[in-house]
Amino acid sequence: MASLSRPFSTQERDSIRQQVQLETQLQQEQLAHQMQLQSSAFAQEMASLEMFRKDLEANTIKLNQEKAQWALVRSGMAPPDYYAPDPRPA
Repeated sequence: MASLSRPFSTQERDSIRQQVQLETQLQQEQLAHQMQLQSSAFAQEMASLEMFRKDLEANTIKLNQEKAQWALVRSGMAPPDYYAPDPRPA
């Protein structure tokens, strides 16, 4: 029975090697592109989170100031110009 397998010729080996190199290069380029997209998306998400953090910090400061003012009002220690005039007729 004759053997069906035979060694590759030099031309066939070179062709296979070239094809593997091209596929590897394509995969590397695709991976680099995907990583760049992910990096860009990550940077955008980080910027968005930083804006959210700053807004949250500013709102927390504002809320704490308002809480402190209301504590003064409840205790009767707020400055006189803080109170609005009584809208009821005298």
